[in-house]
Amino acid sequence: MNDTVNIVGVLVHCAPENTESVAQRLKSIVGVEVHAQDDKGHIVVTVDESESDGTAVEQLEKIHRMDGVLCAALTYHHVEDRQRLDEPMPVDEPNSPSIAL
Repeated sequence: MNDTVNIVGVLVHCAPENTESVAQRLKSIVGVEVHAQDDKGHIVVTVDESESDGTAVEQLEKIHRMDGVLCAALTYHHVEDRQRLDEPMPVDEPNSPSIAL
């Protein structure tokens, strides 16, 4: 068992008319969470390797190959010790991540 877990942020681009169907298919992938989407074909997701069926890289490749996806760009990568995943994350930390479209 690996002692670290990879969590990656991905910006998915698709044609605007495909946004909803791509977002629904993304939500069905184990370990993938859709955080935001807009009407221009942008979808923000995270891939949590600890919850997925494969590595973060394999999940990113799966997203990139999905019908309707034009591009899946890695935007964030975090490596965490598996034991620390259950510890609470401080919310007042100045470098806490946020998502804005």
